[in-house]
Amino acid sequence: MTRLKVLADVDTGIDDSLALVYLAGLHTAGEIELVGVTCAGGNTTAAWSARNTKYMLNLCGCPEVPVVSGFEGPADRELTTTPETHGPYGLGYNLAPPAVIYEPGRGGAADPLALWRQVIEQARSTGEKVHLLVTGPMTTYVAALKKYPELMRELDGVTIMGGAVEYHGNVTEFAEWNFWVDPTAVIEVFGTAGAVAVERPEDAVRSIGAAAGAPVPTLVPLNVTETITISDTEIESWRDAGMNPELLRVLRRSLKFYFEFHQGVGVGYKAQVHDLFAAMVAVGAVTGEVEKMRLVGVDKRTFADEPARRGQVVEDSAGAVANVVLAADREVALAEFQRVFPR
Repeated sequence: MTRLKVLADVDTGIDDSLALVYLAGLHTAGEIELVGVTCAGGNTTAAWSARNTKYMLNLCGCPEVPVVSGFEGPADRELTTTPETHGPYGLGYNLAPPAVIYEPGRGGAADPLALWRQVIEQARSTGEKVHLLVTGPMTTYVAALKKYPELMRELDGVTIMGGAVEYHGNVTEFAEWNFWVDPTAVIEVFGTAGAVAVERPEDAVRSIGAAAGAPVPTLVPLNVTETITISDTEIESWRDAGMNPELLRVLRRSLKFYFEFHQGVGVGYKAQVHDLFAAMVAVGAVTGEVEKMRLVGVDKRTFADEPARRGQVVEDSAGAVANVVLAADREVALAEFQRVFPR
């Protein structure tokens, strides 16, 4: 049986690290092939994202998975990171050790898009396809749609963690973090709505994903990910189920920081694990309530006047089609993680 090939674009981040643990567990079990991970700026810098990613994959016994440090931030604005949420370097109270990573500007530098091209072309040569999982800002995905549109058509599917659809944001009233960090990418993936689209429809941006013929994306927004939470109870169950002790130690230190952050913003001493759930959706391990919608991003002129709408997505009949996951079973998701984590 052919294994699903997964290419992940991350901004590791505590919940990204849990997604990586899950994907590594599936990879080791032979259920998927994790063909590569590219690391963009978002929760932390691209370099720290890559260092954290390599650290987590090494802890999980997957040093062979290629890790590439990628775009430092959005194409049209400076990167904003979130140390208050994920810690000063992205993994809470942990500091990932130095690792050999292909970083732009250093010896042996690798282009994240070159890795994307390599793994997609390799899969095509054997009659297989790659599923793309994006758990950070969509910066890399937009760059790939522009540079290699013909390769994006070859993808098996695209799963994106981001957005809040007719639901409260976690940065502003309307915007989720990943989409807020790179709102231009949101506009380019889904198209635009707002003052420009209404007053000068000829200036409205059309979806470059749809134009490229890329797969209809599956969007995993805050609507569902905020319902997938873990607490100390889950950590103890991982210990009892035999999680690798060193991995467990690192996750305890990361999640302590994450729990404290969530407690500080009124969620309670627990954590919403957005990216872990998105990874489960990407590999088809969990199902939930999914609705096909047409979505657009809010244009730059509109969010310049109304900053809270930066990175917002809304339903619009002129927008790009997306399969939006709106609800899921938390207990099923937690059991799936425990089934495969490294022991």
